Amino acid sequence: GISVLPTDRLTLVLDYGFTRWSRSHLDYEWYTDFNNSFPVNNAQDTRLLRAGLEYRTLYKDIVFPFRVGGFTEKLIMLDASGKSINFVGITFGSGIAFKNFAFDVAALYHFGSFDISTGSEIFRSKSSDWRALASLTLKLGK
Repeated sequence: GISVLPTDRLTLVLDYGFTRWSRSHLDYEWYTDFNNSFPVNNAQDTRLLRAGLEYRTLYKDIVFPFRVGGFTEKLIMLDASGKSINFVGITFGSGIAFKNFAFDVAALYHFGSFDISTGSEIFRSKSSDWRALASLTLKLGK
C-alpha cells in the first residue's frame, strides 16, 4: 500500500492485496464433508482494493481524526453460475487522541450479490451487513 500526506492534517491511503488461492490445495476430508458446495481444490484468486482518507483537527493537545474510505473485494469462491463473487464496502470513523491515549470508533457497510442454487433452479441473492468497531489504545512508557 501507499500513503501520502499532502498536508500535516490530511492522509490519503491506497492498498491492494492479492492471494493466489488457485495454487493452493486443501487436503482435509472433514472440511469437504462439512461443506460440499465449497470448491476446496478449485479456489479462485482473491483481491482486495482499499482507499481512504483521514483528516485530523486539533484542539490544544487533543487530536480528532475523521476517516472515510471504501473497498472492493473478490472472494475465493464462484457463485452457482460460475461467476466471481465481488463485494463493495464503505467505511467511516472518528476518534480522539491525547498524549498516550487514543479511542477510535468506526462503521463498515459491506454489500454484494451472487447466484445461489437450490438444486433445481438458480436465483440471485443479495447480501449486506453493517459492522461497528471500537478500539482503545494506551501507550505505556515514554
